[in-house]
Formats: sequence, C-alpha cells, structure tokens
Amino acid sequence: MDLPPGCNLARDKENQSNADHTLFLKRDGRRLTALIVYVDDIVVTGNDTGKQLKLQKYLSQEFEIRV
Repeated sequence: MDLPPGCNLARDKENQSNADHTLFLKRDGRRLTALIVYVDDIVVTGNDTGKQLKLQKYLSQEFEIRV
C-alpha cells in the first residue's frame, strides 16, 4: 500500500513513534492527527477534524471500514 496523498514522512511533520511502531502522528502547528493500528483495528483521532475525515476517506478506499 502506498502512503496517502500528501503524506511524506521525510518532508512533512509526520512521524512514526519510536516507542510504539503502531502509532503515527501528524502535527501542523497546534493541530494533531493520530493514527493507531492494533492487529486489525485502526483508530483515527486528534483535534484536526478535516485531516481526520480526509484520512478516513482515503483508508475507506483502501480497506473495508466499519465505523
């Protein structure tokens, strides 16, 4: 699977946690979006509703998603 459009870990302020390799964070100023993966579950959370919806839409195109 390719990274979502606009997602470039080296260029953007998006990071995979060093302590937990199932946690991905995107920071944009005071905005934060977190993607947490556990076995077959994915949690998208944070305080940037627009980014959350965009990420959820992308993931729903790649995977079967139940909300």
